[in-house]
Amino acid sequence: MDTGAQRYIMRLMTTGGHRHQSMTDTLKCGTCSVRFKKAKSEYNRLRRQDPKLFTREKPKHQNSTELNEMTEQLADRLKRDPLYKKHIELSFKGTTAERARENERANRGYYERHSEYKPKQYI
Repeated sequence: MDTGAQRYIMRLMTTGGHRHQSMTDTLKCGTCSVRFKKAKSEYNRLRRQDPKLFTREKPKHQNSTELNEMTEQLADRLKRDPLYKKHIELSFKGTTAERARENERANRGYYERHSEYKPKQYI
């Protein structure tokens, strides 16, 4: 976003000492809602006028070879090791108790001892 347009919208949104946790709370506030609606209408107007001001550029950096290698190893392990795949699913989608149990197991080395997975060896 262009810094001039960004500063303009941020100035419109500033309120005298009011702080809100969310935009919904801002809209509910009698004094802040007027300024917020004005800032929103200005944002929409500027976005229609010049959409390039509000587009984000993709990052230009390249992943390191180490990161690419680690990603490939993780994908390979998830494909070939059903025990580890279940561990990952429970760690992210399980209940709180299941996540705690999986965290404890991983920290104790449970999956290294009980898994039959052997990483690919490149010669």
